[in-house]
Amino acid sequence: MLKKNAWSCSIEAEQAFKTLKELMIQALVLALPYFYKPFVIKCDTLGTRIERVLMQDGHLIAYYSRALHGKNLALSTYVKELLALIAVVHK
Repeated sequence: MLKKNAWSCSIEAEQAFKTLKELMIQALVLALPYFYKPFVIKCDTLGTRIERVLMQDGHLIAYYSRALHGKNLALSTYVKELLALIAVVHK
């Protein structure tokens, strides 16, 4: 790449770069809540983390993720899911 005309790019690579660039500049925007509509809480346990998402009409309202530590790592998946649900209610 340090030599003149050493860099070449195929049409497929150029198109992939443009697609990647477009996807990277699109910001994920949180929606404002409407309190007269129902909320949906999604909880998930991913090994050493619990993640919670608050949604409304398919739009993301809030997101929270936390790492599990100590004895919580040895809990069953069902108990971790319950722990995530309790944590989202507290938040």
